Amino acid sequence: MAKERIVIGEEELADAPPDGTAPSAHREPPAAPQRPAAPKPPSLPPVGSVQPRPVGVGGPGSSGAPSTVLNDPRWSPLIAAAIGILIGWALSEIVGISDSIIENATADAILGKISEGEYQHRIRMGSGVWTGIIGLAFGIVCFCFDRVMSGAWEEAGRRAARAAIPLFVAGFASGYLAQWIYAGMAPDLGESGEGKAYLARAIGWAIFGGGIGLAIGLIDKSRQRAINGLLGGLAGGAVGGIVFEYLGRSGTFGEGGSRFFGLLAVGLGIALAIRLVEAARREAWLRIVAGGMSGKEFIVYHEVTRIGASPECEIFLLKDPAVEKLHAQVLDRDGRRTLTALGPVTVNGTPVREKQLQSGDQIQIGATTISYSERVIS
Repeated sequence: MAKERIVIGEEELADAPPDGTAPSAHREPPAAPQRPAAPKPPSLPPVGSVQPRPVGVGGPGSSGAPSTVLNDPRWSPLIAAAIGILIGWALSEIVGISDSIIENATADAILGKISEGEYQHRIRMGSGVWTGIIGLAFGIVCFCFDRVMSGAWEEAGRRAARAAIPLFVAGFASGYLAQWIYAGMAPDLGESGEGKAYLARAIGWAIFGGGIGLAIGLIDKSRQRAINGLLGGLAGGAVGGIVFEYLGRSGTFGEGGSRFFGLLAVGLGIALAIRLVEAARREAWLRIVAGGMSGKEFIVYHEVTRIGASPECEIFLLKDPAVEKLHAQVLDRDGRRTLTALGPVTVNGTPVREKQLQSGDQIQIGATTISYSERVIS
């Protein structure tokens, strides 16, 4: 049998002794004390109770929170690329494994300890290790950037662990192959072959960019993203490779500085080109137009695109307490995309459980408004 609680009011406290002890036991408790009702567990609002909020109203974290540069799809990929290149460059400079491989191979070749073929193989290995480190850091930051910025460190760690080996292998293979191509063109790269030197460097970094872009798409289990990454990586890597060669020849920033700024040009070129390819080839996308993540854009890559508060969802809404872990899904059925609601959802102000989406639809989930768009095929 539950014990009755004694409620001590302000009058009893006023009569308490100055030493802070409780009132004497002879005092009668208040007649018929009312036991407070047990608090009800919080519940989600019924379907249709959440109404769309106008864009641009409210403070930070509300439906009208201003877009930040980290959410802006025009800038966030470039920021991620720059950070990834910086980390990769720093690691390669500190570790120095590739330099050691090349220096040892050169010393052994001079002493006649190894054949020309073995020497070239070890040079390619050193180049592969170097680009492997660069590709590992660059790819992981680009792949995990949005989760890190959202504070979803556990999911970012899982993504990084899943991507580490494929990204290093892609970077290593591209560097090994690029050095092979570059060395094959070396006899023609004299003073009169400056144009071929730029071409060789462009080919080498195009292979790197295409390999990393392809690997990220495959890790994400998206065929479309893999193709976009391959095409954009090839184009951006080639342009960045030309800048890399130019800076190396000019020596404006010294050897280490020229290598860093050359790598930065490669990374930014790859990120920008992939973004342009994605914008040109995307078929459907979702953009947050009101809410804590206003400005964030998501291309619909998968057959099932999950929307929710869980960082495992493709569209991760972390700043809206009314969003469930898995709140809704967008199913791609032969180009027709259907929204399935697992929690309270309205589309254009109407509560829905399932609705085929059309370009311009406004999806309301909690305090977050998401605009759906698709490419018009004429």
